[in-house]
Amino acid sequence: MNSIVTFSMAAALIGLGTGSVLPSLNTLATSVASKKSRGIVTCLYGTVRFFGVAIGPPLFGNCLKSELNERTVFWITAAVALIIGLCAAFLVNPQDALPDAIKSNKE
Repeated sequence: MNSIVTFSMAAALIGLGTGSVLPSLNTLATSVASKKSRGIVTCLYGTVRFFGVAIGPPLFGNCLKSELNERTVFWITAAVALIIGLCAAFLVNPQDALPDAIKSNKE
């Protein structure tokens, strides 16, 4: 990135995107599961999420230290985020996340 302003804006956008998606993702992950398996689902979701938090910074740092420049790393990150977002948009059925009482009222 050519300037600290551009870098800061890109980092802020990444943070805003992550911060806006994680609460709804947490709700989705727990509401789709039955009450019996909700604990396991929450545990697995938390494990995967925090595994990403532990692995992400060193992986991102090593990419920045490698032959790739900062702009390439940010574009790769943006492309991966876009692909994941598109997969979620097309593969997640919002009706599955609704409680049964609301589902029966909508039908």
